[in-house]
Amino acid sequence: MPGRERLWRPHTPSIADLLAVGNRPLFSFEFFPPKDEIQQRQLWQTVRELESLGPDFVSVAAGIHHILTIRGDMPGGPTVPWEAHPDGLQNATELVAMVRELGDFCVGVAAFPDAHPERNDFDLDARVLVAKAGAGASFAITQLFFTADDYFALVARVRALDCDIPIIPGIMPITNVRQVIRFAQLSGAALPKSVTDRINEVADDDDQVRRVGIQIGTELSEELLSRGAPGLHFFTQNRSRATREIYANLHQVRRRA
Repeated sequence: MPGRERLWRPHTPSIADLLAVGNRPLFSFEFFPPKDEIQQRQLWQTVRELESLGPDFVSVAAGIHHILTIRGDMPGGPTVPWEAHPDGLQNATELVAMVRELGDFCVGVAAFPDAHPERNDFDLDARVLVAKAGAGASFAITQLFFTADDYFALVARVRALDCDIPIIPGIMPITNVRQVIRFAQLSGAALPKSVTDRINEVADDDDQVRRVGIQIGTELSEELLSRGAPGLHFFTQNRSRATREIYANLHQVRRRA
């Protein structure tokens, strides 16, 4: 019978379920859809290389049970001022509510340790995240950032509003100076002097930039976990090496602890 398979299908814990248990940090990886055959081969190579790490979830998977709801950008890119479509939704909070009405999805949303570049209002960002949780979001993943204190300040602002939505920090490994500067500009993330000074010391040597970037990513990740972050979400850019190295460094550090 068509309905029998669903009746007997074993329950697979959702991201919200795993976060609620809270007995260990979660590790997750983000990929982006490939634009051509070369990028497709790169993506699947990365997936195979990261599969052995046993992530708790990835951003693209077979079957749709979780939806990460984000407002998105205007045609022309993230620097173009956003305008709601006359027949569309006004914001991501309305999108969360709509998705929850459409099915039994576990819904994630975006969060901003650095102020959203359009508003530059930390308190407003916290209130918006709380509103998304009220509309049905079960967890949040942050934009990239480079200072652990910024992440924990966001968590504190949200908790002060009596909201306990889990907030997973998003980690962007530094492997290329120009790329990270561009991502930081587009996302509004501040590049602290403690990071830029270390990168600028080796800026003329790509291998050294990468080495220092991995060190910075490892230090940030370890501080986040040691201070109670519920997990780490790596922006892989469809490449595995930097993520694998930070992951391995974390396990070495935590074994010595």
